[in-house]
Amino acid sequence: MGHRLLGGTLFLTGELAAARRRLEEALSLYEQDPSLYQGMQALYAQDHKSTVLCYLALTLTLLGEIDAGLRAGETSVAHSQVLGDPHTVNYSLCFLAAVHHIRRDGEQALRRATESLEMAREQGFANWIGVSQMIRGESLMSNGACEEGLKEITLGMQAHSGIEAAAYQPFGISLLVRGLLAVSRLADASGALSRALAISERTGDRFYLPELLRLKGELLARNGKLAQAEDALRAAIEVARQQGARLFELRSAASLCKLVRGPHQAALLREVLEPVYRWFGPDVQARDVQEARTVLEDGKAA
Repeated sequence: MGHRLLGGTLFLTGELAAARRRLEEALSLYEQDPSLYQGMQALYAQDHKSTVLCYLALTLTLLGEIDAGLRAGETSVAHSQVLGDPHTVNYSLCFLAAVHHIRRDGEQALRRATESLEMAREQGFANWIGVSQMIRGESLMSNGACEEGLKEITLGMQAHSGIEAAAYQPFGISLLVRGLLAVSRLADASGALSRALAISERTGDRFYLPELLRLKGELLARNGKLAQAEDALRAAIEVARQQGARLFELRSAASLCKLVRGPHQAALLREVLEPVYRWFGPDVQARDVQEARTVLEDGKAA
């Protein structure tokens, strides 16, 4: 339990490599004698292995081990379903929906978030309603249902605030920012983003900070403030590098290279985007990797 709790805390603060070590140690201890933990979910309202795999799934995904992260999330759901405890299953489903969201797989995020939300409502698990509904809403928007999706995100945020949840607030607000950007409510998006950044600074909830900074860059660019947008994207890349969050580094690097045109783009492609893209390799089929490949190919062809 100590390794699990410390691993989860390190993940939230953006210390991903340290989080991974603690979570893998917790999983190793569990696997030495799983019988010791049978029935413990009734006492702790969760199972140690399921919970560790949930956090490990997110950690690996951000570290850039995208397929391994998805496998960990799917294993968590499968293990929870074998145990048969509804709360443990709901816990795993919600985290798996988040993994799909971070991978930018809107179809699978929608499916898993809907499963999680329906189970949470059926069982009365208030702690999983808000996040599941927010992810479901963002997934609806990514699949073209903008108005319905934004409404779901707003309702999910209200549900999350209603239980006075302390963790994952910046992540939740980022979903609202995405929705507001999609419907061109730029002033509202700016206010929400400022709130998310302030909460991240105050609480130390930093695992999503690179993506918040990238969204700040996107918002500034939409407002025509290109120099400030470039600064925000460079800050996003730097924070992602400090955290070892290669997926977010790749995403922000691609955004920066799309923003900066002209003679400076070639240097950015070579020095900022190509090295992190090369780390993933051409065989990875994740959406961010595919988009980075397109940016590189277009830049070289220009």
